[in-house]
Amino acid sequence: MLENNFYPYDRFSFLMEEQLEGSVYELLRHKYSIDPNQPGETILQIALADEYQAKLLETTIGQALFYMHTIIYDQHGSPVHVGKQYIIGDRYQFSI
Repeated sequence: MLENNFYPYDRFSFLMEEQLEGSVYELLRHKYSIDPNQPGETILQIALADEYQAKLLETTIGQALFYMHTIIYDQHGSPVHVGKQYIIGDRYQFSI
């Protein structure tokens, strides 16, 4: 899986100063009392791996991938981040 999470700079610029080793969620919970526990709408669609994705995922160009786009909110309903994931379909299972 390739995962990119995009945090609003005005609220989370402090992450630029943190040693981001381990779970970012645990850091937010324990140090900043921000609990990213509420997923918002999730969009799931099919995409085809481009050259860059294929190389990182060790697969072939054109491999079918799940593309998942999610917004995660905190305990107060404020957005924490937008998540974008590319997932190799034959290596992952979703439970709905």
